[in-house]
Amino acid sequence: MGGKGFDAGEQGDTGTDERIVSLETQSSEYAPYLADVKRRIERHWEIPLYARQTGLTGNLVLVFSITADGNVAHLEITESSGTSVLDDAAVQAVQAAAPYGPFPSQFTFGRLTIVGNFRYADLTRRVKPSR
Repeated sequence: MGGKGFDAGEQGDTGTDERIVSLETQSSEYAPYLADVKRRIERHWEIPLYARQTGLTGNLVLVFSITADGNVAHLEITESSGTSVLDDAAVQAVQAAAPYGPFPSQFTFGRLTIVGNFRYADLTRRVKPSR
């Protein structure tokens, strides 16, 4: 998983009660919380069997918002992989990982919007039979 060009305090700082960050941000303010979010998602993100069997690959970008109490308030695919089975698996992982932890006390806003890039690389692991 990766992210697009958003980082706190730059283009993503909306000046409101919301902040927009990449799931991969290195900002010391957000990185610890986002590391936990990422771990939770990875525990639920399963590569669909069909994708593994057929070698299906693709990238998609999800944008989702977490409220201060850790609930998902918004979730959308902003760039599809072009294959619903891959898109659906990423969406399901974000939903299944919720609720996320409540915001740490230094977060003085009510909503954190996260841009996450999900990459499905070559998933086939064809093993040649030994002779």
